Amino acid sequence: MAKQIQNVRQKPRIPLQTSVTYLNREIQAKGLVVDASREGLRIESRHPVDVGVRLALVFYLSNEQEPVMIEDATVRWVCGSHFGVQFVKWSANAEARLGNFFWAGIEGACQSLLHLMNGASHTAPRIMHDA
Repeated sequence: MAKQIQNVRQKPRIPLQTSVTYLNREIQAKGLVVDASREGLRIESRHPVDVGVRLALVFYLSNEQEPVMIEDATVRWVCGSHFGVQFVKWSANAEARLGNFFWAGIEGACQSLLHLMNGASHTAPRIMHDA
């Protein structure tokens, strides 16, 4: 019997497509942030890392001019060319910017869902019952 992989994510994630540089004493590489939460990132890269490795991260949120810098993050999982990092140490500025980005993303997703729900209620066929 095949084992099922459990989704152990504790925080919701927001889609994000931006470049990231990750580095430590042994590696300096670039990747693509796929999604973000207030406490971590999912990154895609051709440069492999191992679970448990500590990295510094530099990336941009949307169209911001100043990069977000995470001083310390730990690789929590690796699957093919994707890996997840959990933030360990970051500045108050980075935390505030991530929080603003996260809540703006949640608000946008809720607005999209409400729009879809309202559109569906106006276009759904009505069932007529015989009296």
